[in-house]
Amino acid sequence: FLSTVMDSSRGVCLGVSILYLSLAQRLGLDLEIITPPGHIYVRYKGKDGKITNIETTARGVDYPSDVYLGIETKKLQQRNIKEVPGLTLINQASLFWSNEKYETAITLYQKAQKYLPEDDLLKQFLALNLLFVGKTKEGEALLLTLKDYKSEYLTSKETIIEDFLNKKTDVEAIKAIFLPVDGNRSSIIEKQKSLEKIMEKNPEFRAGLFQLTNTYLQLGREKEALKYLNKYYAIDPLDPVVNYYLGVLSYERLDYKNAWKYLKNTEYLLEKENHFPQALKGFKETLKRTSPDPNI
Repeated sequence: FLSTVMDSSRGVCLGVSILYLSLAQRLGLDLEIITPPGHIYVRYKGKDGKITNIETTARGVDYPSDVYLGIETKKLQQRNIKEVPGLTLINQASLFWSNEKYETAITLYQKAQKYLPEDDLLKQFLALNLLFVGKTKEGEALLLTLKDYKSEYLTSKETIIEDFLNKKTDVEAIKAIFLPVDGNRSSIIEKQKSLEKIMEKNPEFRAGLFQLTNTYLQLGREKEALKYLNKYYAIDPLDPVVNYYLGVLSYERLDYKNAWKYLKNTEYLLEKENHFPQALKGFKETLKRTSPDPNI
């Protein structure tokens, strides 16, 4: 446990959150457990209903709840204390996954299912790792149960499942998008080359296109990033995250006409989800100050 708290590579947010929960139990305080995508923090709800967020990666700072929402995340998922051991196992499994030790990851995901039997994201992680070790029938069977899966907390469907079941991608391509990078230029370029190679075989693999876009953005090469985003948009014009990225990149390249186009697309798609994130409002205000809405 202490190694999880002390070693940032093992997920500080989880370890520190567990520490807060342990102390709260001793003090008789009820803390709520919140898990935005890829993160965990705790919060306290007073008798008056006032929420105090405790950001475990920033010395317990009380960030506004809106900070944890975005174009993709429309609702915060609350967990119960019985699920925490499962979350710990998922965190451990992710480390073995990133080191390509898929068998160990599978064992840990299966253990996590005892605590999170209905968790669809856990099922997806387990299914993918089964595919990685050649247990294709088991992996596909599990993915089929998630065929129409769309998280109530997110604004768009999980594309990896859909693309794999529709033969738009293969196991090696999925492995490639999860290749870790350590933040330095050579690591990013190495992943980029791997992704470009797999996209030659799987040109309609949306997660591959998005990951490739991210590598170019990390290298500050917006022109190439825009190229791959446009390819994604041609395949799936109803993805709000892609529309938002296209809008922001168009704005940064002084293409205000397209910036407005993709902004309005994003607004339309998110309105259907009853979601009005601050990030989108902020982008709209910035765009207004630079270029008036051409349709007004």
